[in-house]
Amino acid sequence: MASSNQYLAYFLLRLILGLNFTMHGLSRLLSGVDTFVEGMVKGFQGTVLPESLVRPFGHGLVFVEFGLGILLMLGLFTRFAAVAGALVIMALIFGSGLQQKWDAVSTQMIYAVFFFLVLHFLENNRYSLDGYRSRKS
Repeated sequence: MASSNQYLAYFLLRLILGLNFTMHGLSRLLSGVDTFVEGMVKGFQGTVLPESLVRPFGHGLVFVEFGLGILLMLGLFTRFAAVAGALVIMALIFGSGLQQKWDAVSTQMIYAVFFFLVLHFLENNRYSLDGYRSRKS
C-alpha cells in the first residue's frame, strides 16, 4: 500500500506535467495557432516531411497538448492521457530528429521519462478524478 507521501508526490508530478502541456497548448492558442503552424512549416522545409503532413499535425498538436494537459491536471483518464502524451512526444522526437535538432530531442527525451513515470506509478493516482471515481464505485 502506498503512503500519503507517495500519493502526494504522484499528484504533484502529474499536476506539473499537465500544467506544462496545458501551457504549451494555451500559449499557442493565445499567440495564434496559424503563427505557430507557419513556424513549423518553415522548420520542416528541406526535410522529407511534406507541408501537407506538417500543417495538419501542427494545428492538431496545439489542441492535443492543451487537452492532454487538462486531463493530466485533473487526473481524468490519466492512463489514456499519459499514453497519448508519450505518443505525441514520440512524434515530436521523430520530427526533431528529421530536423537534426538534437537539443530539442534531448528535452523531449526528458518528457518521455516523465510520461513513463506517470504510467509506471499510476497506482498512486489517488488524488485525482480517476481516484475519486474508483473509490466511489
